[in-house]
Amino acid sequence: MGTTRGVACLLVAVICLSCAAAAAAARSPAARLHRHLKRFNKPAVKSTVPIRRTKKDDLLRASSMRRYGRKRHTTANPMSVNPTMLNEGGHQHAIAYVQGDKYYGAKVTINVWEPKIEQPNEFSLSQLWILGGSFGEDLNSIEAGWQVSPDLYGDNNTRLFTYWTSDAYQATGCYNMLCSGFVQINSEIAMGASIFPTSSYSGSQYDISILIWKDPKEGNWWMQFGKDYVLGYWPSFLFSYLADSASMIEWGGEGSARRATSRTSRWWTAPTTSRSPRGWAPSPSSPTATTCRTATMATGAPTSTMAALGGAPTASNSEIVTTIGM
Repeated sequence: MGTTRGVACLLVAVICLSCAAAAAAARSPAARLHRHLKRFNKPAVKSTVPIRRTKKDDLLRASSMRRYGRKRHTTANPMSVNPTMLNEGGHQHAIAYVQGDKYYGAKVTINVWEPKIEQPNEFSLSQLWILGGSFGEDLNSIEAGWQVSPDLYGDNNTRLFTYWTSDAYQATGCYNMLCSGFVQINSEIAMGASIFPTSSYSGSQYDISILIWKDPKEGNWWMQFGKDYVLGYWPSFLFSYLADSASMIEWGGEGSARRATSRTSRWWTAPTTSRSPRGWAPSPSSPTATTCRTATMATGAPTSTMAALGGAPTASNSEIVTTIGM
């Protein structure tokens, strides 16, 4: 009897120790990392679409698991400062915009470059913003364009990206497919895919075209890439203000440099007037300038155009000369 009790006590002790070890293992950094990877890399739906897989190294580069795939800053308000060049917290913006109406879509053709990023936590991008609400905590934003972000992707490749938020980048939204929100329907192009070839200084130039418009029947915001690729949509229920229409459209570029250098101030040649949606090009005085013209009016460069769609929602096509790959 005594032996039996001793064995039973030993088994209970072993089981308790095993449970404690399992609980400790579940709380370990490796286990938390594994859970986050499973959350980001959900199984593909039956009609498969390409999804760029999140890797362990991607999460390890992030400042925190909660902030992975999210912007750390808000969209610059061109009405609050000199809109020819917006500088906030190490970020520089060059933005053209329209407001004062209800907008149901916008189109942009963006010159594509591969900027040299000196530090892992720096980035450069050129994009389109569809905005609703104020620039406080209620800002709704749909964004798309190209970016170079070693912090997010682990390399210096120029990549196609999307972003959305319904609360000024606080708790909602993310890049690409890193959270629920954007619904991809295209089976050929992955969000976060590399764009190639890219433009070269005094050499060949390459553009991408992006159209975002609001479906008048369902109210969803759709994204079209180039002439032939409707990539997917943002459901209307994600947003408050954008559930109806956009109140501002922005076209432009953004970059960050954690160190203050003279090169930072030469990333863009600013638009020629504060409210005229004109484009810009790499400054001739700066061979290392990284960001290019984004958009001009019809009187500008023929390969770089933009338009805001007011009134009845509509869609249109555009030419694309750049290919996309993982």
